[in-house]
Amino acid sequence: QERRTRTKSDVKAHQDIAVETRFEENVKIFGRSLLTGTEWICESGLKSASEIVNRYDLVSNRLLPDWERGHFCFAKYLDSLLESRIKALSGQVGKGKDKDSTASGSKDDDETWAKMVREDVGCQKYLLQALEEYGRALQLGTKHVFQALPRLLSLWFEFNSIDPRPQRPDDGGGRRSSSSPAAIAQERVALQLEKAQEIANEVIGRNVRAIP
Repeated sequence: QERRTRTKSDVKAHQDIAVETRFEENVKIFGRSLLTGTEWICESGLKSASEIVNRYDLVSNRLLPDWERGHFCFAKYLDSLLESRIKALSGQVGKGKDKDSTASGSKDDDETWAKMVREDVGCQKYLLQALEEYGRALQLGTKHVFQALPRLLSLWFEFNSIDPRPQRPDDGGGRRSSSSPAAIAQERVALQLEKAQEIANEVIGRNVRAIP
C-alpha cells in the first residue's frame, strides 16, 4: 500500500513538472511572438507610444525578464521616444542625428538636447528607463554589447554633464532674487535634475557591477 501511494505521488510529481515545463515553453513562445509583433507595430505606427511601451514592458519585465533581446529592444524604443520628445519640444533636429551638420550646427543640437533634458521630466523619465533596460540587457548576455554598452555610457555621460544651474546670458553676472517666480521655477528644475542624475548614477552602478 505504501509503495503504491509512493508511486502515485511520483507520477503526480512528474505530471506537475511536465505541466510546468509546457507552461514555461508557451510563455516563451508567446513572449517572443509578442516582441516580434510589437516591433512590427512600432515600425508601422499602428499603436500609440504608451501602448507600445506597455507591450515592451510586458515582454521584458514580466513574461521574459531573463531574455536579453527583450530588454535591448525596449531600451532602443525608449531611446527613440527620448529623441522624438526632444524634437517635439524644441522643433529642431535631435542630438547627433544630422550627419551633414556643421560644427556650429552640431553644437546647437548638443545645447538643445541638454536644454530639453534639463527642463523636461518626460525626457528624464525616458532616459532613465533606457539606461535601466540597456543595463539589464548587458547583464543577461553579450549579443548586443557593441550597441548597448556604448549607448548606455554615452547617455549617462551626456546626462551627467548637464549643469543643473547654468549661467544664463541675460543674467549679466548678477543674481536674481531667490524669491522671484523665475528663480523659484529654475530652482525646482535644478532640484529635479539633480535627483534624476543621482538615480542615473545608481542605475549605472547597479547594472555595471552586475555585467558578467
